[in-house]
Amino acid sequence: MVHQFERPAHPLLTTDGIPTTTPLHTVVDLILREHRYRAVSVLDSALNRGLVTADEPALAPGLIRGRRGAAAARGHVAEADGRAQSPLETRARLRCVDGRVPPDVLQMEVRDGDGYLLGPVDLPNRVRGAYAPRPTCRPRKATRDVGGAWQGVGMIGELKTVVVDAADIAGLAAFYAGLAGWTQIYADDEWITMTTDDGWRIGLQYAPVHVPPRWPDPAYPQQAHFDLRVPDLAEGTARAVALGATLLRENETWHTLADPAGHPFDLCLRADDPKTTLMGVMLDCPDAEKLSVFYSELLGKPITFQGDGMAMIGEEGARPVLFQQVETYTPPQWPGRAHPQQFHLDVTVDDIEAGERAALAIGARRLPGEGDNWRVYADPAGKPFCLLWSVK
Repeated sequence: MVHQFERPAHPLLTTDGIPTTTPLHTVVDLILREHRYRAVSVLDSALNRGLVTADEPALAPGLIRGRRGAAAARGHVAEADGRAQSPLETRARLRCVDGRVPPDVLQMEVRDGDGYLLGPVDLPNRVRGAYAPRPTCRPRKATRDVGGAWQGVGMIGELKTVVVDAADIAGLAAFYAGLAGWTQIYADDEWITMTTDDGWRIGLQYAPVHVPPRWPDPAYPQQAHFDLRVPDLAEGTARAVALGATLLRENETWHTLADPAGHPFDLCLRADDPKTTLMGVMLDCPDAEKLSVFYSELLGKPITFQGDGMAMIGEEGARPVLFQQVETYTPPQWPGRAHPQQFHLDVTVDDIEAGERAALAIGARRLPGEGDNWRVYADPAGKPFCLLWSVK
């Protein structure tokens, strides 16, 4: 299969009379388009086979600067290890890292008492001064104790719904159904629930006096936005505009638009997937690292990237939440209407009292507002979120 896309200017080689990019530039182009496991596997393989030298990955940040996916790709480069001998080994190593049990070495020879080689052991961990293979490297949920040390313990709650405010929720539901194929599963005058083929649950909440964002005006911030992937950027943009979106900005591999309610969203090119998918929801904040730690602990999703004012929790394809640092950040002032929340997350907990104590302990604060099975809180950036529980 051949994937065709615009190539930034950089050196070419000739292989059997065919112009090709250099191994380093080929790797760079690939890691910008792939999720973490595949991207790091490509880097590991290129290093292991000598296609890319040990010094060349340090050049990658300069080659990807300003390109879509650059922030995540820099994290992939930092995790590369040329000692990995297979993609399976790379994946297992990253799983161990996510579980806070990084392997001491990648391979070790095991010999008997006479010095004869019995075989290699992958990903051994040191146990009481000796090496022993770890039978599993299942990632554990990452949270911090009061002293700040990472522990493998359970999550506080589970992400249930990403909620968007709008004055015309029926119109907004029709827009996303037409653009991305989202399915409406519930509707009343004040709430619509939609689901996506890739596992997301989206709530559209009626806000009769909704003040829409005016991106990029910091006085009317977006607070959050969706990242959607499309197989054809021009076609996807044209379809969105025909359904009522407004084109705000065009970039090489993504376009920024506003939906009919005024909420910005990005259409990102993913030529190898024929479907329109929801890659993630991105939250604006004053400190991406700090907020990613909070939500990692709240939702039990591992931190999969931090750096350069960006962060991500959760694996690609598993409803990741992303964070971007903005210089002029204006937090919502819920329930006031002058500085609306725009988006919020609904999080389910088994026990509301225990869940509230745990959420407050990691930096949340109570806000006015509660019902029979929900309470309102603010995260460390001032964004509202709700804890929900089942009522028997």
